[in-house]
Amino acid sequence: TIPLYGSVILLTALWCQPAAPDEQNRSGESGAIASAEATPLDTWATIPMSHIAMQDGLISNEVLDFAQDAKGFIWMATSGGVARFDGLEFKAYGQRRDDPNRLPATPARAIAFDEIGRLWVATEQVGLNVLDPVADQIEAVDLGTEELNQGRVNRLAVDREGNVWAGLPDYGLARIHPRSLRATLFTPDPDDPKSIPHENVRAIFVDSGGLVWVGTQAGIARFDPKTGGMTRVPVNAGTKGGERNIIVEAIQQASDGRIYIGNIDGQLFVLAETKLEFVPASLGTPFGTGKVAGRISFIENDRDGRLWIGAQDSGVSIIDLVTGEHAHLESDAARSRSLPDSFPQSFFQDGNGLVWIGFLNGLVKLDPYDGQFTDILVELANAGAPQLAWPWALLEDSKGYLWIGTPNGLWR
Repeated sequence: TIPLYGSVILLTALWCQPAAPDEQNRSGESGAIASAEATPLDTWATIPMSHIAMQDGLISNEVLDFAQDAKGFIWMATSGGVARFDGLEFKAYGQRRDDPNRLPATPARAIAFDEIGRLWVATEQVGLNVLDPVADQIEAVDLGTEELNQGRVNRLAVDREGNVWAGLPDYGLARIHPRSLRATLFTPDPDDPKSIPHENVRAIFVDSGGLVWVGTQAGIARFDPKTGGMTRVPVNAGTKGGERNIIVEAIQQASDGRIYIGNIDGQLFVLAETKLEFVPASLGTPFGTGKVAGRISFIENDRDGRLWIGAQDSGVSIIDLVTGEHAHLESDAARSRSLPDSFPQSFFQDGNGLVWIGFLNGLVKLDPYDGQFTDILVELANAGAPQLAWPWALLEDSKGYLWIGTPNGLWR
């Protein structure tokens, strides 16, 4: 779930010191994952940065999402509308009431670029809008009813054919044709197995084959663009027996091509033929053992084929789908330097292969090749600025800078 507040940090300099020799590979096990499981956060990084707020031109201190266009400009979805940063200054789309091309001053919850460079904007109170950066024009998308056009859109995805998919809380799902902007609605019908399971859409994912996966409050469905049909995917509850509904929180396709689903109860499922099967602890994961207590916040791949799963109140699990190795990283209060907490929010692997994980109370950088951690502390360039916390959105731009979304204004 996307929080209703946020910000952005631009990391401009990083340095770290190597871990002490006696702390490296203390478990005696071989392999990067085994090392990662045993190695505490023995190194620290200091990042000089300055704080940017509304008085500096930022449309709002609350940034919910961001994306980069082909020119390298950074676009931000904020509680005051949409803003663009061109490297020198901000341009706001949502402040001036005399601007015919402005977005209404309502929170923009999510943004996404389509294949022709238009920016789609999911808003809190005025439905779905599309912005053409070249023409500098904004157009409202007709979702079919005034209630939907003045309602909330909470999820966005663009499929391989250029269609835009939008989650409509309490109303279902919309697919918008990229040229005509015509919207097709998908709503639940308990008597129709070819409808979505629930009107509350919580996740949308497009796999490598072009299938669109829709996670809802009561299960999951997939849309096949070749047949034009939506099909519900049954869930095997595993040890609990029988099929049941799950509240979907995350969807991802792993390096082996299989689809993994995480639910609100901290359970992991994998697609096996025509149904989702529960992933038990016997497969080398803590899922189903009671160790994972909270909702799955993310399921992500790294470039070496490992699967990273963040679970609230539980930490981060790593599964190597090739070797079968696994690790579970969690906060340890007995150590002076451990994970900031057990509430992972976000995941990102940068161009150098380093993994960044945002937690409730900080940010961790992990080198997956040697298992060494760096816990990121912020050395404030201007006194009185807020500390780094809640980094739930991570993005590396085309120049190699890392942008980090938090609830404390814009940092650079």
